[in-house]
Amino acid sequence: MSGGLAQARMRRDRRGAMSASTRKMEPALLAGAQAGDPVALNRLVAMHRQGVYRFGLQVCRTTEDAEDAVQEALWAATRALGTFRGTASSIASWLFTIVRRECLRLLEGHGGRRTASTR
Repeated sequence: MSGGLAQARMRRDRRGAMSASTRKMEPALLAGAQAGDPVALNRLVAMHRQGVYRFGLQVCRTTEDAEDAVQEALWAATRALGTFRGTASSIASWLFTIVRRECLRLLEGHGGRRTASTR
């Protein structure tokens, strides 16, 4: 991986959306992560962590469950990344799907309860 890419910072706007320059790095990071580069994997995960967490919080409704779901989902995605056949643009959708499934699994474990005290 080139030094410039390895040193590039992830930039986000006020809404948390990734900048165009950060998005341009995503295909190279995905390829590097799939090839076993731990730096590329860490940067790829960092690029999506905030958005995936916000989504998990909407689905799970509690901070604790969202954190657990995101941790489990990112771990599962890391293990399965070598088999991921999508493009860099579809990796966010893939991660959201994994987080959603994990949130639903957690909610089922709680009996599907969503009370005002757990929000």
